[in-house]
Amino acid sequence: MVFVSGYKMVKEALVNHLDSFVDRPPVPLFHEFTMALKQRKFANTHLRYFGEGLRTLEKYTEQECQFLCESIKEEQGRPFNPQATVTNAISNIISSVVFGHRFEYTDESFRRILQLDTEAVLAAGSPIAQLYDVFPGLMKHLPGPHHTVHKNYLAIIDF
Repeated sequence: MVFVSGYKMVKEALVNHLDSFVDRPPVPLFHEFTMALKQRKFANTHLRYFGEGLRTLEKYTEQECQFLCESIKEEQGRPFNPQATVTNAISNIISSVVFGHRFEYTDESFRRILQLDTEAVLAAGSPIAQLYDVFPGLMKHLPGPHHTVHKNYLAIIDF
């Protein structure tokens, strides 16, 4: 591990020696999901060749914005937490590109997948789950949120 401090040294490291600093270290908590990460990297690299590229994404985004606006209108001015609705909208844009269709905001199975993902992200940020990255051999035998991360992502992969 290398620590760089000071503006000049950080600039030197990131501008002149970029190749040495572009990769992230392996994270044991997500080691089992490296295939999904490779697939995501492949998708990001080749997304511009998918359909009409940005125009296709723009079309899906405009469509989903209409559904999002309708969902917000249904609240009739009452205060509400838009996190789940906005997350569903963003996920629907991705689903439209990847699967060729969107999911209704009331689709319980899709909402469950989004909830599992949210729980996994929150659990992965917990101090105990971060200890798993330092002591994976020990932590896999102890209870904690790192098991929630694994369980949730396995359920998401099955979806």
